[in-house]
Amino acid sequence: MGKARHISSKIARLEARLTNEQRVLFHRAADLTGRSLTEFVMSSAQEVATRTVREHQVLTLSNRDRQVFVLRY
Repeated sequence: MGKARHISSKIARLEARLTNEQRVLFHRAADLTGRSLTEFVMSSAQEVATRTVREHQVLTLSNRDRQVFVLRY
């Protein structure tokens, strides 16, 4: 049985200017992980973005929790 393909509707395009060193590094990393350059860059960016948002939410909740605690006690 073949691989199931996930079809998604991609509606935006991202362009970036790279130094030659960045291009070589990104291509090498993509090759090492068996992904295309686009797959590698997008998954890496998504991973960092998700972590950044999660960390911000934790910090925001911590500040709110502290304020609630201070007001309560």
